Amino acid sequence: MNNIFKLVPHKTFDSFLNAVSNISHSTKRIIWRGEGLDEWHLTPTLFRNNGKKALLDIFGNEKYVNGIADLLNAEALLLFDFYKECKKIGLGIPYVEMFEGLLDSREAFVQYSSGYYLDNQSPYYDIFNKIEVDQHGNILSIKRNNSIEELATVAQHNGIPTRLIDWTYDMNAALYFAANEAIKQINNGRIDGNITIWAFDTLYSDLYLSPSKSKMEFLRLVNTSHYNNRRQQSQSGVLMYTNLGYLRTIMADYENFIEKIYREDKSLNCLYFFLSQIENGILICKKIYEKEHAREGNKDTLHSPLRKITLPYSELPKVINYLEAVHANGTRYFPDYEGVYEYIVSKPKINFALESIQKRGG
Repeated sequence: MNNIFKLVPHKTFDSFLNAVSNISHSTKRIIWRGEGLDEWHLTPTLFRNNGKKALLDIFGNEKYVNGIADLLNAEALLLFDFYKECKKIGLGIPYVEMFEGLLDSREAFVQYSSGYYLDNQSPYYDIFNKIEVDQHGNILSIKRNNSIEELATVAQHNGIPTRLIDWTYDMNAALYFAANEAIKQINNGRIDGNITIWAFDTLYSDLYLSPSKSKMEFLRLVNTSHYNNRRQQSQSGVLMYTNLGYLRTIMADYENFIEKIYREDKSLNCLYFFLSQIENGILICKKIYEKEHAREGNKDTLHSPLRKITLPYSELPKVINYLEAVHANGTRYFPDYEGVYEYIVSKPKINFALESIQKRGG
């Protein structure tokens, strides 16, 4: 799994900034994500431990966190509840046709949505896709459900765990979030660590297509209309998720091959492996691409769209100075009263973390 992304470690902030600047200037196709620790994966909130904890807090039991189908059902139910309650008080949200006829009965939606997830091994029917079937139940087409994507975007940015993962077109925004999370880690006692900036070339979201020539994306990018979300606008946000429909189209031809890949990773469930980390979806598609071309006598490999760029915590003072110089701070990315408050109260935390780094360096 070591060729899923290109690892680019840096020891100094100057070389780090030069590297990301060169990437930014070379193409406008790059999107960025910042992480406070280099050991973290590209995992959506629905599949993180804190996301599962949030589900336990919401539902009060483990019914919706036992397996992949449970998590996806929980996501569907939370999106339905979010939609219903927003409609009640007149908040602006995307119109979702599939929810409209079920608003009077939550129980009806529970029964309706449970049909989307057949069992823990094959929940192929999915509210993020519009599925057309023939009279025998065979799938004719799978198209993205734009209204659900838009709704999930609004819900996620208001605390609902979903399969979406945040990216940005603004490298400075990614660096801000990475540094902010690193400050939390240091103040919790983690002095040795590396921040990570992920760079993803969106050109590859078109190149990574099903070998069956279905022209279906395995990674989907969601550029939203923001629904009065000034935070997302100021953060130049874009979201990404892996498409269950893609796996559905290739599973019949590649089931044994895919199973070998995720079993080697000691994952218990193929869909969890596929959905819970963006890197895994890239791995599966890369392996299938190479397998298909090998059949034709072509040994070409598909280059990964991912770069993982790291920098040690010892360079955080320079990162903070840079971010302040370009006004990449809390008031810029959270332009509201709460953002101003968070910016003010974050200053002592930043100073404490920087002092800890200075002491560590002697």
